[in-house]
Amino acid sequence: MTFRLADWLEDFETGRRQVMHLTVTQAVLQAVTQLELFHHLDMPMPVEALAARVGVRQQGLSRILSFLAAEGVVEWDGTGDVAPNAKSVQVQALASTISNYRMPAEAGLVLDQALRDGSVAFDIAKGMPVFEYLRQDAEAAAIFADVMRVTTREVESYLFAHYDFPAFTCAVDVGANQGSLLRRLLNENPGTSGVLFDLPATASSAGASLAGTELEDRITCVGGSFFDEVPGGGDLYLLKQILHDWSDEEGLQILSTIRKAMAPGVPLVVIERLMPDVPAPCEAVDVDILMMLWTTGRERTAAAYTGMLEQTGFEVRRIVGETGGQGVLEAIAV
Repeated sequence: MTFRLADWLEDFETGRRQVMHLTVTQAVLQAVTQLELFHHLDMPMPVEALAARVGVRQQGLSRILSFLAAEGVVEWDGTGDVAPNAKSVQVQALASTISNYRMPAEAGLVLDQALRDGSVAFDIAKGMPVFEYLRQDAEAAAIFADVMRVTTREVESYLFAHYDFPAFTCAVDVGANQGSLLRRLLNENPGTSGVLFDLPATASSAGASLAGTELEDRITCVGGSFFDEVPGGGDLYLLKQILHDWSDEEGLQILSTIRKAMAPGVPLVVIERLMPDVPAPCEAVDVDILMMLWTTGRERTAAAYTGMLEQTGFEVRRIVGETGGQGVLEAIAV
């Protein structure tokens, strides 16, 4: 599914209406998500009762419900009980995604300044880099982690359906977070082991979550920075959606650090979205702007990733994926 700005701009009035509608929709979705409106609206009820449950004034809530009813997200005729419907459930399911986009939305308000001076919009808006902000704001970090879990499931579903991993005995997952990919890979390959490598606090958390599981003795959790040193000894290295968080210079540093840990002939599997060679509507193009808003990173074409890998001592031997969507670059250390 693709969405194109050009489709809004058939004429001035259509464009004006669409821009206004997008602005209002974003505001309403943020409000109902923060208020957990659809958690409280679990059955048909009078607006007065819903207002009491949510803890808001009835008059304002009625206006929000009028908008939602007009959009087909609740059932309400303006006078009787208001009721949830299937679309209400979808909004509730998207709660973390909606909340998470508050951060890039705030950054978007200063994107023009960032474009002028070459800085990161999020840093201007919040006064610090996004990952530092997430370390300091537990609520934002929890929302972000929930969104990443959903993204991880989507990526892994694609990955295991379209790509056959090289044979291995010990896989090192660099920037593994909680190790979802590594866990699934080991579960599908009995007799193998793995190293989960991430920042010390993340590695410690992952180790605690592995305690008492069948994989506790098969996964070693190691803390550190992929800018400094990566664990050696693996015969397969994994790098899932890490490079797009960083600039070309930082990405080359990460790849160089990984290469130093690898013996010649060992494969590195890089998992990233692949930008189209010619601009076209796709998720990768949208995510590229998100990266611009809150990191130094970017989405890249397969050719750009290939170039980075070749500069840092790798040879790309296989590329799997669809332009504009998920992709896999399999490279070997040379």
